[in-house]
Amino acid sequence: GGKPYKDVLVFKTGKFTSDHGKKLGFDETDYEGDFRGGQIGTFTATAKSKKEGAAKWTGTLATGQIQGTMAWTKADGSVVNYTYMGTRNDTK
Repeated sequence: GGKPYKDVLVFKTGKFTSDHGKKLGFDETDYEGDFRGGQIGTFTATAKSKKEGAAKWTGTLATGQIQGTMAWTKADGSVVNYTYMGTRNDTK
């Protein structure tokens, strides 16, 4: 639904952030994950911005790869949906 852009998703000490989301005012947030299988895990995180609405990321992590969807409910109530995919980078 929206224009493509690059982003960095960070999972650190129980918190989730999106570098692109931070620029839009989305706060760091807790995430829920199911990583019991060890090889493949799923997660959900919802962040809010005072001006931009709310964004919900859902995805799958497997062998250094991530993919999923992000639904951004803007302050005016419109929704923009994105899909994403990427690779793990432990430098952050």
